[in-house]
Amino acid sequence: MTGRKPPTTICRRFFNYNTLLPPPIILVKSAPLQQNIFSFVTKITYLCISFEKTPVKAPVKASMKTLKHMAPKLLKALGITILAFILSTVLMRPFSFSASAFLSNPEKSDFAITDFYSIVADSRPVRTIDDDIVVINLNGLDREGIAQVLELMPLLSPAAVGLDVAFVEPRDNDSRLLAAIAGCPNLVMPVALNQNSGNGRFSLGEISFFADSTARHVPLGATNLPTRYAKSTIREFRTFFPINHSIVNYTDSIPSFVVAVAQTARPSLAEVLARRGNTLEMINYPSRSFRIFNPEEIAGNAHLMAGKILLLGDTDDLADMHATPVTSTMSGVMIHAHALSTIIHNGYLDSFTKAQNLTLAFALCLIIVLTSVMLPIGIKGLIMRIMQVAFLYFAVRLGYSLFLDHNMVIDFSYALLMLAFGLFACDIWIGLTNIWLGLRRRYRKLVAARAQL
Repeated sequence: MTGRKPPTTICRRFFNYNTLLPPPIILVKSAPLQQNIFSFVTKITYLCISFEKTPVKAPVKASMKTLKHMAPKLLKALGITILAFILSTVLMRPFSFSASAFLSNPEKSDFAITDFYSIVADSRPVRTIDDDIVVINLNGLDREGIAQVLELMPLLSPAAVGLDVAFVEPRDNDSRLLAAIAGCPNLVMPVALNQNSGNGRFSLGEISFFADSTARHVPLGATNLPTRYAKSTIREFRTFFPINHSIVNYTDSIPSFVVAVAQTARPSLAEVLARRGNTLEMINYPSRSFRIFNPEEIAGNAHLMAGKILLLGDTDDLADMHATPVTSTMSGVMIHAHALSTIIHNGYLDSFTKAQNLTLAFALCLIIVLTSVMLPIGIKGLIMRIMQVAFLYFAVRLGYSLFLDHNMVIDFSYALLMLAFGLFACDIWIGLTNIWLGLRRRYRKLVAARAQL
């Protein structure tokens, strides 16, 4: 302690200020210096009085008082939100915790929130024709016809040729086909894999009979499309498939068909895909079309195919039709075209993780529940219904805008689900609170009655 007194104590030694005014000052004729001294002392007096009458800690105390008043409501809103989260998790577990599950039958088809974005985006009148990828419809050609098509490929100098046909068993007169395959530049052949149960790895399913020939090392790619069940919607493609045993030149893993084609045609873009490090990549379907030619149209449209990536497959094969977000039926080769276009044009869709979607849903639900807790009883119902409708609208608009303009996918189904259960959780919370308060009153009455005995 230095013995220095605070300003207010110093002021008390010189002034008696029970009021807001300093002691009376006798005005006399004095020198300018004396007038300045009196003026200075007067100003200091008023400053000291203001300092004492308005403490510096007043705003802090006001903030603490507000926080103390808000704390019970904040804890109530937090409890209701946690209850809504628990209800959503427990009750929706059989439906894979997705509001979109109500819109689907797992035995027939499925639906995701991204499908809605894709459908709306694909319905736009403006479409983009991919100038890098051309599809040649083999339309049920036999091996002789396929050989004829392959014989035309050197004239087109293609960046890559993806042949989505496997020749499992050798047949008579395969010599022309084998010669055409040997002479086709930048060819990629397909392989079908079987997934092993338990270890998540794959084994050989179907492959062309000549694929292991030492005379011809054609790059292979797995044509498997990731599905959860028989008729699930194809939204993604797998980048690489881990294998149990070596397949031709592949010992640990084999690329997917579209990745193998991309590695052949655009090695740098395939490296970008590899650096992303994702096992599954979403296919960017909306508003993109491809030129499709029949074999007899190749000669007349050679200028549109020269130097391009050519995908050869049957676009009308009923056994190779799949559901996609933009259509109920699409051939496998066309799905490969869309997946390849996603790679070539860097059209990757980045999505929030499940944890991020749940965190966002929790925060939004907490805000809405806290608003409900703060509102007066009379207008709470109306305001909450307006907020529900507004949230639904802006969530859909924001999700679509992020998907269309920024290739960003946010699954707002979690937020919508938690919001629905949030209102239900409010009712449960009020009921439990009333029960608790009733039990506590009865307990206190019993304690008071025993104390009087």
